[in-house]
Amino acid sequence: MNSSITAIFIAALSFSFYPLLNAVALDLVSPYLLAFLVQLITAGLSFILLVLNLKSFKNAINIILLFWKLPWDLKIIPFLSGTGIFAGGLFFVLSLNLMTKTGATLIMECWPLLAIIVARALLTQKKWDSFRLSDTLLIILSLSGLLCITLSESGKSLLNLLNGQDKLFSDSDPSNLLGVLLAVLSAICFAWAGVSRSYFANQLPEKFRVHFFGKKETLAESNFTYMLTYFFGLPTAVLCYFLFDDANPKFSIETLPVLFLIGICLVLTSMYYSYALLIATNANINLLWYIAPVMATIWLIIFGYSILTPLIIIGGGLIILANLLLITLNRKKKAIPNERTNIN
Repeated sequence: MNSSITAIFIAALSFSFYPLLNAVALDLVSPYLLAFLVQLITAGLSFILLVLNLKSFKNAINIILLFWKLPWDLKIIPFLSGTGIFAGGLFFVLSLNLMTKTGATLIMECWPLLAIIVARALLTQKKWDSFRLSDTLLIILSLSGLLCITLSESGKSLLNLLNGQDKLFSDSDPSNLLGVLLAVLSAICFAWAGVSRSYFANQLPEKFRVHFFGKKETLAESNFTYMLTYFFGLPTAVLCYFLFDDANPKFSIETLPVLFLIGICLVLTSMYYSYALLIATNANINLLWYIAPVMATIWLIIFGYSILTPLIIIGGGLIILANLLLITLNRKKKAIPNERTNIN
């Protein structure tokens, strides 16, 4: 099997377990403590992997020390990316508490489309001049999917809507609508984190990259930038935990294996997704990523955390279709510089 296909499959398979593991963890630990512990454990796991990548604890420490000698405008990017990763994870687990697990997962999966928009807005010289008619179509498709999921979360029935027995947003539960909003914010944060981390990797001095990794754009380099963002996001995670969590937060020792599995999923996803895009000869390789939301939904249903409704099926289908069209309409791999998007 082609190496890029294998890598993207590993990334998608890893991330497909992310919603299920968070749903399991939420039964055992409070949301803010969950987000903080995931941030901490993932940072530690990625550092251990960096030591293995560089085959030396000393080399891992040296590369971190050398990082501090880089310009401040470059060093601030991992903090922004890491904060985005933490916020994305926190908003997602909060949305899981307020709406169906499947609905929250499918909305969160809007992040690839949002990442392209963020990249065009922030990383291109012409900024919004590069926004195209096709982008508007993709946004309409995604918003239509979001509307369907929102209606389902509000207790609406597709049949009743078609028969005129239900009205849009009438008698909507505010908590469900808040869950939808948090899931959207989660997708935005993951998109921001991915774009900013890609930008950071591209801005690293070539001498720095070659000295430690042998060449540019390697699996080890991807893990290094990922580790930095998680460590830099820790202050925000600690602050949110102490400000917003209960005085006696819910916690169970049984949660630790689940937390480590979440960390492993995130590290594997980040490394292999980035690596797949770097070595792929066909930009449409990214189409394989969309087995992730499908498989995530399957896991949630199998383990009894969600049920499917016609509106969720339609809404999720529209969101996935928008993302698939996004990849198909952007076949030229390097058409827009610095727009590779990595998962958090």
